[in-house]
Amino acid sequence: SGFVLTWSHRPAEPARQFWRRRVARILPNHALAWAATAVIYSAIGAAILPGPALTNLFLVHAWVPILAWYNGMDTPSWSLCCEAFFYALFPVMLVWLRRTTPARARMAAAAGLLVAVVAAIAAGACSPAVGRWLVVDLPVSRLGEFVLGIVLALELARGTLPKVRPVFIFGALADKNWQ
Repeated sequence: SGFVLTWSHRPAEPARQFWRRRVARILPNHALAWAATAVIYSAIGAAILPGPALTNLFLVHAWVPILAWYNGMDTPSWSLCCEAFFYALFPVMLVWLRRTTPARARMAAAAGLLVAVVAAIAAGACSPAVGRWLVVDLPVSRLGEFVLGIVLALELARGTLPKVRPVFIFGALADKNWQ
């Protein structure tokens, strides 16, 4: 999403308008899915806990390291919670990443990806539920991917994207078990 947002960004668009468009695009469908889930839960007699339900509705549930909260109600909406975090940061991040050198932008992306690696290592010392939360659901753990997308889009637009030889691409995609 970092790549897509950067590539399609309107340079003259104020941050407030960007956020308004994002809310208008995401929240109506999310609220509909949330309501449909509530109806289905009610129909089958499943409990709807107010805390997890409301944090899910307002897309802040992925910040809570408790399975019943980050996995409550509309489970796949963890990604929307991450996106809401990214959208909040995007206008500021884009300005900074555009103004900095490509080398510093790459370092920012690497630092973000390092957070994901640290989260994955830490997950090994946690319960499976907390480990999953650290690696999959926690928005900060996914920030590196978002920043990397922004940096790639900026470098592609500037013409500074490092060249990668096709042999490396094929090597990275090849599986030793292919027959």
